[in-house]
Amino acid sequence: MNRNDFLTHLTELGIPHDESLRECEARYGVRNSTYYDWPVIRISDARMMVPGQVEPPAFQPRLQPDLLPRPHFDAFVSRDTDTRGNHALK
Repeated sequence: MNRNDFLTHLTELGIPHDESLRECEARYGVRNSTYYDWPVIRISDARMMVPGQVEPPAFQPRLQPDLLPRPHFDAFVSRDTDTRGNHALK
């Protein structure tokens, strides 16, 4: 997948890759991460990136506020209702 295909895919998912962190913060607010308790800007109206994704994509707002969101995404995926089963998957 080339860069333009990837950015098109992000747009289709509703991930605002072309907005600054300041714009994303104004639009979505800052909340604590469910899993790590650090501040994140959760893109609440984005479609999930992969099947089984537990929460919407999020950016960490600790960067320069006028930078575009970084091309780094974290996601928690649950393939098994038993936590031990998820950790056993490789």
